[in-house]
Amino acid sequence: MNELLNKYKHIFNDTSNENLIILLILISSSVFFFILSKTKVGRSTFLFFFTFPGTIIHEFLHFLLGILFLAQPASFSLFPKREDNGWTLGSVEFYNINSFNAIPIAMAPLLAPILLLISFPYIYEYISMQENSILLTTTYGFVLISILSECIPSSQDFKVMFSKPFGFIFYFVIGYVLIENFEEMKELI
Repeated sequence: MNELLNKYKHIFNDTSNENLIILLILISSSVFFFILSKTKVGRSTFLFFFTFPGTIIHEFLHFLLGILFLAQPASFSLFPKREDNGWTLGSVEFYNINSFNAIPIAMAPLLAPILLLISFPYIYEYISMQENSILLTTTYGFVLISILSECIPSSQDFKVMFSKPFGFIFYFVIGYVLIENFEEMKELI
């Protein structure tokens, strides 16, 4: 953990770093792309190009947690489909959604920002050492924008999560027990 914090300090203390400036501009524009992607105009073929890397991560995280939580994935699609009320960018279907696995599977895309925070300093360090670092920074920024704009769970994800209300009780009890026993658990580790 200290190594990760030191890498972040190094990145943000270097004020002459043009890659960081480019990357921060690109990341901040992810807000614009997220808002645009939620409008009718934004759901065009043009925007699918920008959201595709994020869609891959979004659906892969559902799929991965579906496997880990024994939900038995039934189908996996990354291709956009026209629906009555708009577009579905990708989907994963499962045979075995239950109270134990509905919440983690539905909220799986929220892991993307955590994974990005952990990997960012390492990827950034690699990019900074390359000759064509501005091109790599721009490409990495594009991928970051796409992932950040698609890491929000969809309305279908929330429907799945709320379809199994016992899961909230289950995870509340687990959270309560963990919090109440935090000091004892720290001693074990």
